[in-house]
Amino acid sequence: MSIFCYKELEAPQRICFLIKNARIEKDLTLEQVEEKTRIPKKYLVAIEECKFNLLPKAKSHRIAYIKKYCELLGLEEHQHLEKFLQQEGLEDIDQIHPHTEVNKLYQKSISIWARNIVIILTVLCFALYLTWQIKGILQPPKLEVYFPQDGYVSETSHIKIEGFTEKETHITINGKEVKPDEQGNFIAEIDMTKGINTINIIASKKHGKQNNIIRNIIVK
Repeated sequence: MSIFCYKELEAPQRICFLIKNARIEKDLTLEQVEEKTRIPKKYLVAIEECKFNLLPKAKSHRIAYIKKYCELLGLEEHQHLEKFLQQEGLEDIDQIHPHTEVNKLYQKSISIWARNIVIILTVLCFALYLTWQIKGILQPPKLEVYFPQDGYVSETSHIKIEGFTEKETHITINGKEVKPDEQGNFIAEIDMTKGINTINIIASKKHGKQNNIIRNIIVK
């Protein structure tokens, strides 16, 4: 008759305790380990206290720290590294895609680039608008006289002056004010005398220069 004996298996000791015990057995302080391995003390403490989430988020850094620490303590690197990987050593970064950080940097650079482009375009548009406004103020207003042409010969002493100008422009013909319509068209009738008559049409804006056209009309 066979007799079965049940033996309770001990849970594997965590990598952090194994490393800490090995350091203590070798009578090494954390400061000495830091000096020999170049691993910052705060990460050594995180490893020995199983606070792996406090280690750098890069997988390569964590593995390198464990290898260096095990090498210094004379522990079998491969075996202890396997334990580290199995015991939540990379739990908080396992779901991170290898290119996540690169993508984040790329997206950030694109965001900065787009923001700079928007700022540049805004400044450029403002500069163009300002230039257009200044040009509109300083440039003489547009003025055209459709009738009469220079040198026109009239049989009568009355003649109609027809022309076009810009909106919000002040028109005078031989000193007499003429009001253009909403589109800028204007018509004015003036009296002349026999012989050569000079007609001076002036267009001006409030803060701008003047534009004038002279017509010499002959009345028989």
